[in-house]
Amino acid sequence: MRLQAWTTSPDDATLRSVSPAPLSAPTHASLSSLAWPVLIGCCLLTLIGRGLVESFVVFLLPLSEAFGWGRTEVMGIFAVAVLVNGTTGLPVGWLVDRFGQRIVYVVGLTALGGAFFVAPSLTALWQFKLVLGVCVGFGAACLGGVAHTPLLVRLFPGRMGMAMGLIFASVGTGMLLLVPATQWVLERSSDWRDGYHFQAAVAALLVPIVILMPFRRIAIEHPAPTRTATAGGPSFRAALSTRAFWGLTGVYFWTSAAMFAIAPQIVAYLIEIGFEPLFSASAFGIAGFLSAIGIFGAGWLSDRIGQPRVVSISFALSILGLLLLMALGASPNLILLTAFIVVYGLTTGTRGPIVSSMAARLFAGARLGAIYGAMTAGYGIGAALGAFLGGVLFDLTGGYQAVILYAVACLVGGYSAFLLLPREHRRS
Repeated sequence: MRLQAWTTSPDDATLRSVSPAPLSAPTHASLSSLAWPVLIGCCLLTLIGRGLVESFVVFLLPLSEAFGWGRTEVMGIFAVAVLVNGTTGLPVGWLVDRFGQRIVYVVGLTALGGAFFVAPSLTALWQFKLVLGVCVGFGAACLGGVAHTPLLVRLFPGRMGMAMGLIFASVGTGMLLLVPATQWVLERSSDWRDGYHFQAAVAALLVPIVILMPFRRIAIEHPAPTRTATAGGPSFRAALSTRAFWGLTGVYFWTSAAMFAIAPQIVAYLIEIGFEPLFSASAFGIAGFLSAIGIFGAGWLSDRIGQPRVVSISFALSILGLLLLMALGASPNLILLTAFIVVYGLTTGTRGPIVSSMAARLFAGARLGAIYGAMTAGYGIGAALGAFLGGVLFDLTGGYQAVILYAVACLVGGYSAFLLLPREHRRS
């Protein structure tokens, strides 16, 4: 398959003549002995990094009560975090392409760990936005999929869907482990500052992971593509001229706008309708863990019925999950809660691996890191917009129905963006 240009820019000829690089071509060759240990390390970095970001949900009510802030103000902190997390994908990808993963991981670890170490001493809203927004968002970006993709595409030729599926699944596992654990710490201490002390300690667990990863051996046995014309793959400018790039970016934007409008408020929502705080945090964590199963299931199913049908099913079930959440507000009971957790959990994150694997296949080459990093800007902007508007809608209406309906509308937008992709690019 050849990557077709969307416009008639000067880079069209380059795009039309470049097939996806051999690095992403299907193969049955055995994997390097480094492949699985490195993938496990990348999963742990993502698990802890994104798990710490997502655990902000348990600080929503404590920070509101401690400082007298409204939902819009507190959600603004999280909005900054996800905005920075997504929009710094381009500079993170550029840093990876230029300096390699080791430097990027160290920078991210410093930003993330330092932010949680400083957080207990913060007193003003702007300080929280700077430290827990900018620093945490950037730190998590340095430890996430944008940094991992150029490394894994060299170690898992032809199996990037599986590798990225595990990366995205680790996000859900991090939610399962760190959200309830942080809530447990908050309940035992009754001081939100102890929650950030705990998170700083957890961030420190990333240090040995980065130290033990064999970057030197990887560079020797699996060198990265060089920045020459013979390396293959489209240029950054050429990628931006394609319909595929903007379609995948649109999927990221609308999907994240939907999920982040309601996800940070789910724990508060469950508490306010009568469920216990630790139980609510655990329910959210279980939904996150189920996303790992859903991601694997989506990958397995896409091999049999194709990616377009899997994407259609995932969007439909995500909408159903949000409608179940709305019904739960009118009739709080374990049956509806269980149905919501299962449906919402199994479909959360299922679009991410499809987008990343398609990006790795269509834009493979020396500039993959920067191209995919730019694509994740759609995720960051959409997530920030969703989180901010979610808080605004809550403050304006005093409830969650408008937030949920907004999220449903955004999911429809995400599915529409996927349908705008050229048909040949939507195939597995």
